Amino acid sequence: MLENDNDFFSDDYLNSEGRKLFERIVEIILELNPEYSKRITMVRKKGSKEEVASLLSDIGEKHQCW
Repeated sequence: MLENDNDFFSDDYLNSEGRKLFERIVEIILELNPEYSKRITMVRKKGSKEEVASLLSDIGEKHQCW
C-alpha cells in the first residue's frame, strides 16, 4: 500500500482505492488487535499517509511482520 502510494493516495491522503484497501487491512488488524479500534477510527477520519504508515508500522513491529 505504501510502496505503490500513487495508486492509493492523492496529495498524501487516502483516495477511494486506498480506503478500500485500508478497510480490508483494518478487518485483519481488528480481528487480531481489537485494542486498536480507537486509533483506527482516528486514522479513518484523517486518512493521511503519515497516520496510515504509523499505524502499519506499529502493527508490524508488534507482530514482527515486516
